[in-house]
Amino acid sequence: MTSIEITNISGLSYPYEIYVCDVFGNQCVLIATINTSVPPSNSFILPSQFNNAPAVGVKIITSKDCERFKIVNCNLL
Repeated sequence: MTSIEITNISGLSYPYEIYVCDVFGNQCVLIATINTSVPPSNSFILPSQFNNAPAVGVKIITSKDCERFKIVNCNLL
């Protein structure tokens, strides 16, 4: 299984919808809604379609439709 850890979100106000996508921003899947500030850190096991992905895109969307996208390396569990 592949996981990511989000340790900090700055410059955006919560709640956050967290999506994981391929590195091109396609095939996005909602993995969590976070209703508090970050930190504290949050770890997420990714959907099986990303099991062998060395990197994924993480998209964060706020309730005010502000959006950030970042490519992150994955950790194997």
